[in-house]
Formats: sequence, structure tokens, C-alpha cells
Amino acid sequence: MKKKTKIILATSIGIVLVIGSLVTALVLSSTLANGTSSNAANGASSSGAIVIEWNKELLHIVQTPGAQPTTVHPTRSYAILHAAIYDAVVSITRDASPFLFSVNAPSTARPDAAAAQAGHDTLVALYPTWKAALDQQLASELATIPDGAGKQQGIQVGQTVAARLLAIRANDGSAATQPPFAPGNQPGNYQLTPPKFVAPGFTNWSNVTPFVLNNAAQFRPAAPSAVTSQAYAQALNEVITRRSSAPGRPRR
Repeated sequence: MKKKTKIILATSIGIVLVIGSLVTALVLSSTLANGTSSNAANGASSSGAIVIEWNKELLHIVQTPGAQPTTVHPTRSYAILHAAIYDAVVSITRDASPFLFSVNAPSTARPDAAAAQAGHDTLVALYPTWKAALDQQLASELATIPDGAGKQQGIQVGQTVAARLLAIRANDGSAATQPPFAPGNQPGNYQLTPPKFVAPGFTNWSNVTPFVLNNAAQFRPAAPSAVTSQAYAQALNEVITRRSSAPGRPRR
């Protein structure tokens, strides 16, 4: 079970790293491809690196023992982080469709300041005990951006987008306590497995509001054959036959 959990976590982290790379690519191309104001263009060229840094910081947080709530899957945090950064930047550049929404932003606003502030505000809300480290990272990134109206405008855009996105996800069901698992005694019911007999995790996660799908069951395949059906009996018999005939396996 522990090995399986690690595999699932590694896969999830791999998925969100890919998502982070896509967001970075979009941010890097923002503004430059459309030739908008030079102030915003300068910000777009550096905001891609900012996306990577906030992704790395979140990766560090979720890999720290005890930092991630046991009932909340870390992929939710990655989705909120990157959606906020993306919508903040696109609100300024207007060169792509937003993920959820765009806010009013002057073309002179700095996308890099918006990306930094959106990344900071989402992670502080999700991991308040990390505020000091997150504040330091934000200050370091903002220090590299020239002071001026564009910087302040970008900061305001990042704050606005992050606050709005967090409000949208506030009641998405992720805060619900996972109900205790009780193994059933009927054929086909899941049973706890050795050696630690750990209860399954995130059994309530299908009730969390998806980020893209209309609902969790939108593309769910048909259920397998019932354990009392003839189709199931045939499949089971095939498995038993193949196992018993495998090379090196004693016949029963």
C-alpha cells in the first residue's frame, strides 16, 4: 500500500510538473507574440522563470512531512496555483483565453509582478504556516522588477485574481472529512491488505468539484461485470487457468 501510494504521488507530481511547464510556456510567449506595451513585454520575458520558482516552492512544501493536509490531495494546490498565475498574466496580455476569468488590467501592468503576487497569495492561503518563507520569496522576486506604476498594477492584478480564484474554490468539497472506511463482507468488497492494512485514502475525492470536467463521472467507463454474473465467472476462471499454467508455478 505504501509503495502504491508513492507511485500515485509521483505520478500526480509528474502531471502537475507538466502542467507547470505548459503554463510557463504560455507565460513566456505572452505579450511578446502580440507586441503590446514594452513594459508588459519586459515583464513577460521574466515571468516564465517566476512560474517555475513557485512550482518548485510548492513541490518543496508538499514533500515536507506534515505540511500537506492528509485529507487534501496536493494536485488541488498545483491547479489553484497555476490557474491563478495564468489568469493573472492573461488578464494583462489578453493574448489567450483565461482558464476561469480575467480582470480589468491596464496594458502597462507588469505580467511578472502579477505572476509573482498570484503565486504568493495562493500558497499563503493554502499553507499559512509557510507565510514567512513565501513572503521572502515574493520580496526577492519583486526586488528584481523596476519600481513604477506597471509594477504596482501587476501586483494588484495578481492579488485580485488569486483572491477571486481562492473564493471560487473555497466550497469545492475538499475540506470535507473523509468518512471512516469499513470493509464489507460481500463478494467484490475491498478488503484491507497486508502488511499494514492501511485504509484507502481520498475516498471522498470524487465529490470534490473538478477544475475542468463538469463532474467526476463525466468520462467514467461502464462498471465491470457483477461478481455474481456469468461474465465475471468466466473471466475469473480464465485468470485461474492462466496462473496455474504459468511456467514454474505448481499446479493445484
